[in-house]
Amino acid sequence: MVAMAAVAGWHGQTLANGAGDDRLEGIEQRLRYMEQRLQAQDQVIRDKDQRIAELETTAGADSWLSRIELAGVVEVEAGYNKTDGADATTDLSVATVELGIAAKVNDWVHAETVLLYEGEDLEVDVAQISIAPPDGGWSLAAGKLYLPFGSFETQMVSDPLTLEMGETGENAVVAGIEANGFSAAAYLFNGTNNKGGADDSKIDNFGVNLGYVIEGDGYGFAAGVGYINDLSDSDTIQDALVANDNVDYVAGWTASATFSSGPVTVIGEYLAAMDPIAGLGGEQPEAWNIEAGYSFAIGSREATVAVGYQGTEQAASLDLPESRLLAALSVEVMKQTSVAVEWARDEAYGGERSNTLTAQLAVEF
Repeated sequence: MVAMAAVAGWHGQTLANGAGDDRLEGIEQRLRYMEQRLQAQDQVIRDKDQRIAELETTAGADSWLSRIELAGVVEVEAGYNKTDGADATTDLSVATVELGIAAKVNDWVHAETVLLYEGEDLEVDVAQISIAPPDGGWSLAAGKLYLPFGSFETQMVSDPLTLEMGETGENAVVAGIEANGFSAAAYLFNGTNNKGGADDSKIDNFGVNLGYVIEGDGYGFAAGVGYINDLSDSDTIQDALVANDNVDYVAGWTASATFSSGPVTVIGEYLAAMDPIAGLGGEQPEAWNIEAGYSFAIGSREATVAVGYQGTEQAASLDLPESRLLAALSVEVMKQTSVAVEWARDEAYGGERSNTLTAQLAVEF
């Protein structure tokens, strides 16, 4: 009996030890499983942290993408024209495609490139580098740009005759200062005309511009005057010149003013050559623009109606009209989407009259 009891006790202890070992092994397996789960979760967290860091690097305040701005304009126009003695014509075209890319290189340096299509080839219209302190006061720009000669403000669909005559795009360096509403700019460029012949290409073109802006309670006023030592370097006059070599420089000047009070805006600008231009047959061209506009609401949409009178003198060789009457209505039908209609009546130097009706759909982005 003692032997049987001893055997039974030994066997029970063995069974107990076996069951305990099984439970211990199960606990260890669960612990290993939980440890593996924790390691997997830790890896997921590390992967997510790395992805967040990558996104912060890509789109953070100091990232490349955050320092790039894209903007553009697309204008589609439909036109009707009737000229005395000729059949009426109609047209539908993509009048303008403009894409601008601006980069903030750092707090002082910005770069800008503008691609432009106006019915012909796509071209680099502007490519400039600008340097200015963060708090303003002065600036320096260099590259392919439009010279600060003329303001060319308008509320119409078509460009004003002052722009047609005086807009000048060149490779230039422009230095400017600004304080208390006053501004001044001086620029240097190497124009297309060479008054000493084809081998006399040098940086000897220059100009200056002065401006003043004031804003009060419900009104604003801006005025400017400008001088350029060779107006015949403007884009339109260049297209009409017989030659670019052995051409004397002809200085030009311009003055402009814009006044706004509440919904009313009045624009005035004058631009002229200071001497006859030999390459234009001795013409001494000038142009002016006067506009008045009124802004109001059509439902919840902003709208502007404007009338204008423009004219030129001694500009027959530039294919510009002697006088132009205009009326326009523009409505912002949706955000950054506008529809405009313009009527223009031109009178040429030969006395022919033409009426043009233009409808424009424009989108800015």
